[in-house]
Amino acid sequence: MVNEVCFDVPEISVIIPAYNHEKYIAEAIESILNQSFQNWELIIINDGSTDRTGLICESYNDSRIRYYCQKNSDAYNTINRGISLARGDFISILNSDDVYHKDRLKILLEKSKKENLDCIFSRVQLIDKSGDTLTYLRHYWNHWYECNLKFYLLNRDLFNSFLYGNLLVSTSNLFIRKKIFKNEGLFSKLRYLHDYEFMLRILKFNKYNVGFLHNKILLKYRLHNSNTICENPLKVLTYEFDMIKSILLEQTNNLKPLILKTGLTRLNLIKNEILQYKNIEGRFSNILKNRLKNIFNRFKNKFFNLKQVYEEI
Repeated sequence: MVNEVCFDVPEISVIIPAYNHEKYIAEAIESILNQSFQNWELIIINDGSTDRTGLICESYNDSRIRYYCQKNSDAYNTINRGISLARGDFISILNSDDVYHKDRLKILLEKSKKENLDCIFSRVQLIDKSGDTLTYLRHYWNHWYECNLKFYLLNRDLFNSFLYGNLLVSTSNLFIRKKIFKNEGLFSKLRYLHDYEFMLRILKFNKYNVGFLHNKILLKYRLHNSNTICENPLKVLTYEFDMIKSILLEQTNNLKPLILKTGLTRLNLIKNEILQYKNIEGRFSNILKNRLKNIFNRFKNKFFNLKQVYEEI
């Protein structure tokens, strides 16, 4: 671990919204402590965890770490609280199950200053619940991400590329000047895709200098069964559809034909995905209803054990 260095005012405020990640939170915190750039503060907000997340956070003794605990308020509220507490000119967010590259803060800060960038993000590497890198290109997530990267490299337009797909991937990949939140507002009240909505918001009017280090992997994004975005894929798709539709309706007269085409194509793809999910849910629902009907018909004239019914389901 890099030795603690004390600064009067941190240049970067790192915010960790933590919720029930006792398996991963230590690795996330260590990835901040071991940064090659050391003028930072770490704001950890425990969003009502019911596991050992809080105990692990409290075990760290570093004057640059500020720890808060609150009732569960959802990720967007937790991050917004962290932004309001931040003292640095730059904000960096790290979800409690992800991991920073040791030079992430140094590289992104230097790039931001040199090129006068308001916001910057990097390439992402996928890891599993054990921290092992998932490099299999036919893995559905890697395929999705590589398609997004290829689209960006072909057109080099970030707004157009974000209409195609969420290149940011996660709030963990956001490095931004704090003043942008003062200008544009905080994260919207969305359980899913608040990072995506925010990026579309700051990109659509081309008011800010936004950079993408597509050739540098500076974040490990962890995919596991407890990822929030995996809770309800149908709702995530609905959120995405509504976001893009709203932007296209709002900006129709101002959008370049190529960008409008990208947005309309994406809407059509999302619509088809939503229909597929609804068809799957509909078939599953009918199967379940028929199975329940058969079970209860079998037992309707008998005194039966409810546990037995549940076991059969």
